[in-house]
Amino acid sequence: MALLDSLRSQNSLLLATVGALVLLVVVVLLKPRTKYRYPPGPKGIPVFGNLFQLPPAYPGAKLIEWGKQYGDLFTVQLGARRWVFLNSSETARELLDRRGRLYISRPEFPVTQDILSGGKRIVMMGHTQRWRDLRKIMHQLLMASNSETYKPFQDVESRALVWQYFKRPDEFYKHGARFANSVIFSVVFGRRTSMEDENVRLLFSTIDDFLETQTSPSAALVEQFPWVVKILPRPLQWFRPKAERSYRKTIGVYTAFFEDMERRIQQGENPECFARGMADLAEKYGFDKAQAYFAAGSIIEAGSDTTRNQLNIMLAAAAKYPAWVANAQKQLDEDWDRLPYIVAVIKETLRWRPNMTASGVPRALIEDDTYRDFVFEKGTVFVYNHFAISHNEQEFPQNEVFLPERFLNDDLQELLKGHLGFGTGRRVCPGWHVATRNMFIAFSRLLYCFDFKEVPGAPIDVWKIDPLAHARPPFEIQITPRSEEHVRLIERECGQAGQEFA
Repeated sequence: MALLDSLRSQNSLLLATVGALVLLVVVVLLKPRTKYRYPPGPKGIPVFGNLFQLPPAYPGAKLIEWGKQYGDLFTVQLGARRWVFLNSSETARELLDRRGRLYISRPEFPVTQDILSGGKRIVMMGHTQRWRDLRKIMHQLLMASNSETYKPFQDVESRALVWQYFKRPDEFYKHGARFANSVIFSVVFGRRTSMEDENVRLLFSTIDDFLETQTSPSAALVEQFPWVVKILPRPLQWFRPKAERSYRKTIGVYTAFFEDMERRIQQGENPECFARGMADLAEKYGFDKAQAYFAAGSIIEAGSDTTRNQLNIMLAAAAKYPAWVANAQKQLDEDWDRLPYIVAVIKETLRWRPNMTASGVPRALIEDDTYRDFVFEKGTVFVYNHFAISHNEQEFPQNEVFLPERFLNDDLQELLKGHLGFGTGRRVCPGWHVATRNMFIAFSRLLYCFDFKEVPGAPIDVWKIDPLAHARPPFEIQITPRSEEHVRLIERECGQAGQEFA
């Protein structure tokens, strides 16, 4: 009898939930016309809009197609939310940069941010006082004037990277991950890491938990219906248990790293690092430990996976378009101290294949706004169509070719100009100084020491370089030292740094 009552109760709950969903759908469909006017876009289906037309993985080609079809702005309905894609550098700069005060917030991420991140990941935070305080702290601790502190870490880790490429070139993707993680971990916690460290492996799995819902706007269905979390009873929230497990795992990993730092300080070490400064500033701003942990962890997440993926993009471009590699190597051979071409290579990797997401992280409009003949409603989601902008033939002739020469201009040393790799406006990545220095030293040393070629019979699909590939290579590639002289140089200059991780 008790079992029957329980089943009846569950059925009643389910019927009530379905009824509420149907009612909401009807309200949306019958919503009257308003004063708001939006750019045209692809037709979708009731309730879900264009959600199933945008691939959850590798959406770049579809975004380029829509950009060509609808011009420099188009509107897409993704579930309950209206997204406006900006398809030219000019529209992105005008709205997200020059009018950045209005386009500064984030849309709701009820699973990824509220549950999986406990509301504490700064990259997903709305325009709140907590976000402003955290942003201020990150700028203070990651500003360019602190870059001298990080140079020794970048030097030793890049030597280890070269050594590992030399000894086990088939595992290049693992070496790039270790380099990126160890450099940024040294910046954040003041010590090197190894991929054999269990907590480091757990860290990468927590990063994957987070990023698997961010690679495409359609990757997580429930995120596009934020009201589902509010009205659906917890027992029916199928997404909650996994997200809560990930949150507990993430906090556990961050706690272990902070406790290790505190032990080292008690033992007499004096690590100059982000986490130490963050711990002090967190008390000043009234943040709890979990928020301090996520602030430090967010820097590791951003610096680890993006730099690792940027290395893979550079390798793919080197194998696919060898002409530019010869130009880079000529400059490296002749003039190591002044390397404008390597700076251009960095900017071209950020343009050629946008890192991690085909579109930037979305913004939310905090007030109604008018642009041209369009009137946008507060809360509308805006995002720059990174793939389409990067492959706009008018802005980037021969856009599909990897061509660093396009950046050899007066803006070369303005590292945020000419691409959107670090975002734009008031949401630009605060760690871009550290990231560009990481890329500069790693790119320079790898290009100086090695040649890169496609494997016969296994061409690299440059449209499908998996940004989440940790346990397997994203593509096959041949990596060989340039000469016996380079072999001797690697053995002499990189062996000591690399043998710790041999």
